[in-house]
Amino acid sequence: MENEYAEVDQLSERVKKRIGSGGKTAAEYFYRYKKEREIQFVYDTTSLEGNTLTLEEVRSILKGKETDQEETRERKREIQEIRNYFKAVQCVKKYIRRGQILDEKIIRRLHEIVTEHIYHGGIYRNISVWVPDTRTEFPPHNDLRTLMRNFSERLKERVMVCRLPEAFHPIDLAAWACAEMVRIHPFLEGNERVGALMMNYLLMEHEFLPVSIPVSRRREYLEIMDRYRWEREIVPFACFIEELEQEELLALEQGTEKVV
Repeated sequence: MENEYAEVDQLSERVKKRIGSGGKTAAEYFYRYKKEREIQFVYDTTSLEGNTLTLEEVRSILKGKETDQEETRERKREIQEIRNYFKAVQCVKKYIRRGQILDEKIIRRLHEIVTEHIYHGGIYRNISVWVPDTRTEFPPHNDLRTLMRNFSERLKERVMVCRLPEAFHPIDLAAWACAEMVRIHPFLEGNERVGALMMNYLLMEHEFLPVSIPVSRRREYLEIMDRYRWEREIVPFACFIEELEQEELLALEQGTEKVV
């Protein structure tokens, strides 16, 4: 069976070996790199769902610094979204360290964290929703429990298959899980944020780097998601994630070469 991801697999192994053989200096650089990329991920992903805070403001908030602007009600909510999402990222890492398999319970818990102090999260919506002035309409709320149960069962099966040699690739799994989460849209809001957490959960679980969907590529991402919603075509999104993963690995490799 031909490995469609041979290039990114080889790059990942090469970067891991370089960091592993680079001693304390490489390990310290990798730690700093991951911390900075977490900030970027929080900024990019919250921006996808309308948060207007800048990258520098996000960085200041996560480093515990005060911002200069007056904290209006909307701004306080956006600041809380940033803190919540960073907390959810740490939670994902904790679950992975414990060896916990991503399931419906974890998905609902992540949504609770994402919406903490904003509204009561982890509960499936009880109304139907759609995007005004577009053809985007999400599944009826009456179908959500069945859809999420079926999704969780398929996710569990694919996670197990992904652990077999020459089977389902982690990038395919991450793309499918994220796209399904966005398509089903089980919560009133925060679905894309949770979907991105799920995507990186599955990538990191298989020792790939977490990826971030840049604000500059938001339109491309939305078009890919729209295509999946109507055609169930996952290849474009898998290719999109593969490209982002390659960019992350190359940036890490180049940075490591400079310090080792």
